[in-house]
Formats: sequence, C-alpha cells, structure tokens
Amino acid sequence: MPMSTYRMSQDWFVTTMTGIILILFALLAVSVWLAFATASRGISALALLLVVTVCVAIAAVAYLYTPTAIVLTDDGLRIERPIGAVEFSYAVVRTVQSSEAWLGTSFKRPPGGNSGFFGIWGAFSSRTLGIYAMYGTKARGAVVITTTDGTIVVTPDERDRFTRELLSRAAARNQA
Repeated sequence: MPMSTYRMSQDWFVTTMTGIILILFALLAVSVWLAFATASRGISALALLLVVTVCVAIAAVAYLYTPTAIVLTDDGLRIERPIGAVEFSYAVVRTVQSSEAWLGTSFKRPPGGNSGFFGIWGAFSSRTLGIYAMYGTKARGAVVITTTDGTIVVTPDERDRFTRELLSRAAARNQA
C-alpha cells in the first residue's frame, strides 16, 4: 500500500490560545522595557534581553514539538513534527476510535505537555481516557488509538478516513 499523509491543521482553540500567548509575550517585553526605562541602560537592556530570550525559547519549543501531519506507512504511523517524527508500529495497535471529547484542558502529567500554544501535545490525563499521549492541533475531534503500551490521541483533518485506513492497515499487519 502506498503511504498516506493526513494534515493536522489548527482549530479555533489552538489558534486563539497561540494568539493570546504571543500577545502576552509582547506585553511582557514592553512592560519590562517600560519598567527598566528609568534604570541604567545596562540593566534595562539585560532585563529585556532575558525576557525576550525566555519568550522566544518557549515559543520555539512549543512550535518544534507541534505535530504537522500523520503519515501511514507500510510499517506503522509516523507523526511528523519539526523537531523529528514519532513512530508507532501497526503491531502495537489494539483499538482505534473517534472521539468528540474536549481535550483542550486535560490535566498534564510528567513530563508535561502543551495545551494550545501552536498545538496540543505531551502527556495528559483525563477521566474518560486515563493517561494518554497526545499529538494534536485541535481540542475536539480526535482519534484515540489504544496500543499495547498505552493510549495515543491524534487529530488528523480527515478523521473518519484516517480511522478507516488505520484500522485496515493495522488489521492487515496483525493478520500477517
């Protein structure tokens, strides 16, 4: 079977959260600049540089770990991210189902995650799903994949087609 790629675009929640956080970062930088405008030039420049560096670092990490697409290959599914792909073999897939549950504000678990700044990714916990790893860009409209190692949640744009194809590929692989 040829590879299939499913895009992962942001929903209103992720777009809104990203915008709010970027505006807050800008306001923080301006506030620091204004607060230190009366201080000596060296202190205000250093404070502003520190705040801008921290904000840029946070934004870079959030962006680099945000999933951009899911690729179904001959061997498994690959979640594409700017920092590097995450791969899962079809052999570990047990169940695949669609979910309309709201996942935008689930509790983060160690090592943590991101709830809306460019995407929703990381380790989370909820009453309905238990502990799960999320690789998404939407707060609702997910595909829940139960594996031998835990639960994975993804949010492809074409959820129903993705679910059917993943089920088909996993069943074919597990029968072989």
